[in-house]
Formats: sequence, C-alpha cells, structure tokens
Amino acid sequence: MYRKILQKEVLLLLRCILNRKKAMMRTTTSILMMKTTKTLMKIKKTATKMSLKRTMMILLRKMKMKILRSMTMKMKKLLIKTLKAEGVLSHFYDMKQTTVLFLTMMAFFTVSCSSELHRNGTMSENFIVSQNQLFLTYENKGSRYILAVKLDPLGVKWEKKIASLSDNAVFRLYGDHIVCNCRKDEICFLSKETGNKTFSFQSSLVLEKGYKGLTVSESRVFSICEENEICAYDIDKEEKLWSYELDDENGDIVFDFMVADETLFFGTENRIYALSTENGDMLWKSEVLPGLKTYYPIGDTILVNYDVIDGLDIVSGESKWLEPYKGDRVRCVMDGLLVAESETHFNTLFVGNGVEIMNYKR
Repeated sequence: MYRKILQKEVLLLLRCILNRKKAMMRTTTSILMMKTTKTLMKIKKTATKMSLKRTMMILLRKMKMKILRSMTMKMKKLLIKTLKAEGVLSHFYDMKQTTVLFLTMMAFFTVSCSSELHRNGTMSENFIVSQNQLFLTYENKGSRYILAVKLDPLGVKWEKKIASLSDNAVFRLYGDHIVCNCRKDEICFLSKETGNKTFSFQSSLVLEKGYKGLTVSESRVFSICEENEICAYDIDKEEKLWSYELDDENGDIVFDFMVADETLFFGTENRIYALSTENGDMLWKSEVLPGLKTYYPIGDTILVNYDVIDGLDIVSGESKWLEPYKGDRVRCVMDGLLVAESETHFNTLFVGNGVEIMNYKR
C-alpha cells in the first residue's frame, strides 16, 4: 500500500519540480522517472514494515542524490532557482534536515500539484505541519481559505473561509487550535480536527500586505490591532490585557513577532524592539540596524543579520559582538553555532561571543 502511494505521489512530485516548461529540465524527466522507480523497488520489502513518514524520508534522501547527480550544473541552477521561487529551497537541498521537513517538502509539492487536492486560486508560501496534518492558506475569487490536509492517507480534512482578499491572512498553531484572523475585526481559534470556531476575540485587526503581526505564547495572543497598535489578549479570560501604540519613529512592522523570556520582540525595517509580555512596557529598542534582514532569539542572545552579523544582549538590546560577515541567509543551530552564508563563503561563529571557528570558500 505504501509503495503505491509513494510511487504515485513521488512521480507527481518530480513532474511538478522538473516540468517547468524549460527544455533542459524536461529532457531529464524520463531518466529521473526510471531511477525513481528503481529506488522504489529496492525499498518495497521494507516499505510495508515502516511508517510512511520514515519511508518517505529514506526515499527522498535517495531521490535527492540521484536527481543532483543526473543534472548538469546549469540544470541544477535552474532547479535551485525554481525552488527558491517556491520558498522551500532548504527543505529540498539541505541533506541534514529532519524527518518533518522532508515530509513537509513532500506535502508542499503534493498539495500544490495533486489533482485530488487541487484548488482554484493561489496558494500561500506559509504552511504548518503538525501530527500528520498540513495546514495552508490559499486565495480564490476575492477570499482566503485555510485548507487542512491529512498526510497519511493523503486527503482533504477540512477547509474554511477566513478573510477577504483585502486582508492579509495570518495563522498560527497553538495546542489543539489554529489561531487566525478569520475576519478583519476578529481573531479566531479553530479546532485542528474540525475547523470549527471554538472562541474568538473582537479586534479591529490591521494586517496589511507584508505584515506578519500575530503570534501565540503561554495562553496569550499578540497581534497588530487598530491602525497603529500592538495588543495582547488573555486566551483563558478572553479579554484584552494591554496595548502599545506605535509612533512614526517605530516605522512599519515587517518581521514576525517572537516571544522569549517573557519578552515580545518585533522588527521594523531597521530596528528591533522589545516589549514586556506582562504589561506592554517598552524594555528597549536597538540602535539603527541598516539593511535588517533577519533576527532570532537563542539563549541570552538575539542573532541579527543586517549589513553585518551581530549578537544583541536579550535583556538590554546592546551589541555583545560585531562581525563584518555579509550574507543573504543566516542559519542558527541548537549546539550554539551560527552559520552565515554569502555568495562566496561559509562562516561558522560561536553564538556567545561571535568568535569565528571556520571560514570555508564555496
């Protein structure tokens, strides 16, 4: 059973990735189909004894090696460019990702391309995988929807209209609920199992295009509300706790909210701000960070990637170390190392003090 599911969905996956109306990519499709079929036959004896997730992981590892070996450098660049456009390059190209990311990558393309799950409209790049389910949003005829998909066996579980096209659909996972802006003036908690609304908060949400201001942490919802305010709501009491008014100096919020150490962090185009989750008081704001790209709290440090890579003290916001390594992506790993990537080099730094331990030319 697993082998039949895999064969159908994997071949569909490869067609979707490779058949992009580019001649060079189309010419490799038949070769890759043959190699994939051989790989499936090799694992057919163990496929029925393992979980589908484990089988997918093994298969995708084998597939990736075969795909990359079968392509010329020009073909690889075309594939990488396509995956970058889809927003899932790391799910496919990094060989050391977890099982969940392998499964997510598989599900992403399956949902995008499968005729059984096809929906008219445009699918968002944002999606969540949790307990054998995939949640994503799509637009159709002026409305936005959340689609819940079962991964094993593959199929639609439920879908729900959540917002008009003029609103920016934002959703987060919280326990057994999906938290989303189901209407412009309402934050809803939807059951993961049924999609039914269990309760909601009334709030004049302002989630303009590009805004990502909605997160949930420790029974509290933090969101952008009204025209220029950040609001906190207590989930258990179903009431508003506090609000923080943004001014012209703050600028537009362009990064996801993040919560760590009872602190809410948000980023504008060139600053990072820290608010108390308890009462909304501003704890600190960073100096101007020109070209701010990403930031992420880890331990007692906030890793920041702008024109340089820096580590900010999570309590004060002051720079702990500063290194002039420029790059488009910064990856944080849980063993206390920071890997920075540019077009020419990889650099590995200690998170605590920014000391370089490796410099590798690509």
